[in-house]
Amino acid sequence: FKNKVMGFFDSIKQMFGWSPEMSPELKQILWDDDDDNDGVDLNDPTDYNDEIIMTTNQVGNNMNDMNAAMDANDFAKAEKVRLQWKEDLKSYQKEIDEIGAFRWNDRMLLDAATSFLKSWDNLMDNGYKTLIEMRTAGKRWTPEEQAQLKANNDEIQRFTAVLNDVGDEFLEKYEDD
Repeated sequence: FKNKVMGFFDSIKQMFGWSPEMSPELKQILWDDDDDNDGVDLNDPTDYNDEIIMTTNQVGNNMNDMNAAMDANDFAKAEKVRLQWKEDLKSYQKEIDEIGAFRWNDRMLLDAATSFLKSWDNLMDNGYKTLIEMRTAGKRWTPEEQAQLKANNDEIQRFTAVLNDVGDEFLEKYEDD
């Protein structure tokens, strides 16, 4: 219900550059986002930020699986982990989409999380696939393989820093709320 109502207001805003003002009663209904009493209020900037970050941090589980396969030199398993990771990224994105924009109109952190997940997906298709292929071909510890590993790690650091910076900016924006 909430997503449909907010989608309606977002559609109007996108089409006309503005949307009608919601009544205080409707805002209260929509902004009361702790219906499941889990202690998370997605209208609180800190809770919202935490929920987004916890969702994106799920990639850590995938990273652990990948590292275990690579450390065991089980590159067939590493490829399976890579493919599962790609599927999991879709699930994480769905969770992000379900969280939605902060207070239904601020997409700053939501968009950064989406970009973060897309960056991981791109890395799975390019960096990790290439790394697995190199190691499967017996090129572990070669300059070429080490360059690919460094490129992967640099890319992870880059897009993680972007998400963290946007998260900090988001919290600063609402620090007086």
